[in-house]
Amino acid sequence: SSVKDPHDSGKSSYRVSYVGDTCVTALNTTLNDQCPPGHYCPAGSSAPVQCPPGTNSTSRGLGAESDCPLCTKGYYCPDGGTIYATHKCLAGYYCPSGTATLVDSLICPRGAHCPTGSPAPVLCDAGTYQDEMGKSTCKVCPAGNYCLYNSSTPTTCPAGSYCPAGTAYSNQFLCPNGTYSNTTGLQDVKNCTACTPGSYCGSPGLTAPTDVCEAGYFCGGGSSVKDPHDSGKSSYRVSYVGDTCVTALNTTLNDQCPPGHYCPAGSS
Repeated sequence: SSVKDPHDSGKSSYRVSYVGDTCVTALNTTLNDQCPPGHYCPAGSSAPVQCPPGTNSTSRGLGAESDCPLCTKGYYCPDGGTIYATHKCLAGYYCPSGTATLVDSLICPRGAHCPTGSPAPVLCDAGTYQDEMGKSTCKVCPAGNYCLYNSSTPTTCPAGSYCPAGTAYSNQFLCPNGTYSNTTGLQDVKNCTACTPGSYCGSPGLTAPTDVCEAGYFCGGGSSVKDPHDSGKSSYRVSYVGDTCVTALNTTLNDQCPPGHYCPAGSS
């Protein structure tokens, strides 16, 4: 060399293939040139030195190993002299910047999933969970349970609620007015219990009836108020010619006390 900083690359004295090859192939053993991509050249270098595994560089003229950039996140670089990161992180693993090989410490943890090319674990969304390591997707929370964000184990649905598949939090689906539930693990609104005859259930999410129905009214079951007025629906029939007793057409009727009768508090 006649200069301290030669630039002979235009003469194609070395070859770099960007499809597969990571190391420069020198065609001339007396080559004098700028340090090629994927390599570094300290002062006094007679040949380029490969950047180590866990790095990749498209830049020319690097002077020290510390100048080699870390392998692109979401990829791993197992070979020295890597120019372009081409190995996407495998499904079930995550690859932060500088990953050289896939090791046990980079396996996707519980409560998360790692699709192909993940730079970090992706925490499971609420309504899903993952109880295994090394998975690329999360599982749908099973019916009768709820799954908070980053869940590794489903949690049993509490009393007063029901939890269809994919439920995200404990009180997402409350047993509606007129019902209650004192048991856990319900999967459907149909599993909620109709309010007890003689009582009413005046708010959602109850684990027991609110109280007994008011005097002057009767609650045959499923009432959402203490003083029901459902007579406009003709749920019972009263004949004013001879008949003195109501004929109930609906055994779960909730209504105002009819003519010829009286209804103490808590009447069913």
